[in-house]
Amino acid sequence: MSFINSYPHTLIIFIALILGISGMISVFKAVYLDKLKLNCACIGEYAKTPLGIISFIENHLMSIMSFLILIK
Repeated sequence: MSFINSYPHTLIIFIALILGISGMISVFKAVYLDKLKLNCACIGEYAKTPLGIISFIENHLMSIMSFLILIK
């Protein structure tokens, strides 16, 4: 997205870092602390895939990649 627009690349990467961290925290809180039975929205309504470790890992990896790009 930053290649198309004139936004600085570090701004877009920093936004991805914030989104990854906030997603990781919200998934952890909803699934492991509040014990909610939520379905993952990425596959659709028909597949009853539980929101859990896969979503947490996805957000965690996005945070790690963004952080590594920022410190590079």
